[in-house]
Amino acid sequence: MTTLIYKARAIFRLLGMAAIIVAHLIPVVVGVAFFKKDVLWAIRRRQCIARALISFLNIRIEQTGSPRDGNFLFISNHQSYIDPVPTAQAVAFLPVAKAEVAKWPLLGFAAKVTGILFVTRENSESRANIRAAVRNALAKGQPVLIYPEGTTSTSPQMLPIRPGTFQIASDLGIAVVPIAIRYDDPSDAWVGNDTFIPHFLRCFAKPAVRVRLHFEAPILETDADALMEKTTAAINLKLLEWEMAS
Repeated sequence: MTTLIYKARAIFRLLGMAAIIVAHLIPVVVGVAFFKKDVLWAIRRRQCIARALISFLNIRIEQTGSPRDGNFLFISNHQSYIDPVPTAQAVAFLPVAKAEVAKWPLLGFAAKVTGILFVTRENSESRANIRAAVRNALAKGQPVLIYPEGTTSTSPQMLPIRPGTFQIASDLGIAVVPIAIRYDDPSDAWVGNDTFIPHFLRCFAKPAVRVRLHFEAPILETDADALMEKTTAAINLKLLEWEMAS
């Protein structure tokens, strides 16, 4: 009986999530298509979607640090497709996501119309194009969120990352805000070859999903390597603190 209740809860949440996305997307599509609303407006609308999803899916967030809005480059470790949702309720940003997300039902469409930048990480031309897009966005005053590891991981330390976006931040004089994220239940992380719907149904069959989210103070550096090292160290320190406390 309990198993059936859990499955029913997960299916209800999946259908409800779809309804929430569609309901919130309608004004976004109308605003962009007919009233020429800009990217920053779409980013704010996506924050509304994130907050509605957090409430409906019962994502419990333990948030520390001082999140702040502004034209920052947000850098985070990456554990799941869920990661941007708790982050978006706290700060506004234009995210960079892997190209596969654009093909996901509903979520892919939502991503496209609200200005998400897509990258094929195995393709050097695509990476170069996305760096140009990130530079252009930041130069226009549009904050950007990047997961520089390029894949999801449950490691208590960040995977090796590329320095390209840190060079952009240092060139433009844009501060980097390090973000650390971790799920209390390791199975909530989305790693390996797991596909979206089976993982979603397992994850959200539970009464709640608990997330730890930490925002570090902005880091401003003219040297890209130093900026990358300080950002990585700040995130790793928080991840290690959580790991030792668990």
